Amino acid sequence: MPKFLLAYHGGGMPESEAEQAVHMAAWGEWMGAIGESFVDMGAPCSTAKTVTRNGVADGGGPNPVSGYGIVEALDLDAASEMAKGCPIVTLSDGSVEVAATDLLFPNGMVITPDGKTLIVGETFGAQYRAFDIAGDATLSNERVWASIPDTAPDGCDLDAEGAIWFADARGGNVVRVAEGGEVIDTISAGTGVFACALGGEDGRTLFALCAPGSAPADVEGKAAGSIKRITVDVPSAAHG
Repeated sequence: MPKFLLAYHGGGMPESEAEQAVHMAAWGEWMGAIGESFVDMGAPCSTAKTVTRNGVADGGGPNPVSGYGIVEALDLDAASEMAKGCPIVTLSDGSVEVAATDLLFPNGMVITPDGKTLIVGETFGAQYRAFDIAGDATLSNERVWASIPDTAPDGCDLDAEGAIWFADARGGNVVRVAEGGEVIDTISAGTGVFACALGGEDGRTLFALCAPGSAPADVEGKAAGSIKRITVDVPSAAHG
């Protein structure tokens, strides 16, 4: 079934605790109604920059992305019906944009430091797709950023040279890939690995989230999960 990327614009959490409780309840009700069709509940976005031919502006432009989610639906109309119940729409003057319709299990995402490009991993597609981000936060120019056969890209991070480190949920490796699909480095995690991120004081520590598997039976009661640390040469994009 097709997956749809929902880009949230506007909204925000109110200041009073009473209003916050109303918003949180509304989000819970909406997500509960969508149920298993919500394949990735996403996350809010914080600071942003908008890059145009006139330069770089703070604040993400006139209509910044405030968060995202990924749903599974029969078609674009069905996904749009789901979006109508989003608290961004029902409790504020915000909007939800259905930005892409044919991603194969979209998963880890990064935005380039210039705020110009969104790159989305496809776990079942063994590739990354890229979208241009316009000044009003709409997406266009969909294209394949990198194809990595025989992998299952999961959580990921962008480094200062523009390459992506990703957890290969299929192969048990963390993999560094460049735009165009060149695999620069592959490091075995020695177990299943499902997310990774660059951090540490200098941005050169790759943290890998590991577990024997992703099914409940693989991990329940075993205390076998771990976070592994790997020193790499190129720092994160945030430290670049």
